[in-house]
Amino acid sequence: MCYLPLTFRNLLMYYLRSRNVDDSEGVYDLLANYKLKTCLTGGQLNYVLSLEGEDWFRPDKVATLADIHLSNRPFGLIQACG
Repeated sequence: MCYLPLTFRNLLMYYLRSRNVDDSEGVYDLLANYKLKTCLTGGQLNYVLSLEGEDWFRPDKVATLADIHLSNRPFGLIQACG
């Protein structure tokens, strides 16, 4: 018997419970949250992470906070994403 799938499932369930994710939409939001964070600049990411603390924000909240951070930066310091 292979225990790897059971171990992976248990770890995934533990992780989702620790993030208070209890439905499929929450899983999608959590995955989108992580993907969105990979596109942020260093300053935007630090700003979002400092506000999240030990919790996590939905993707729309992450995008809003990234926009707020960007709008408060001097134009000469804005980095292009891509």
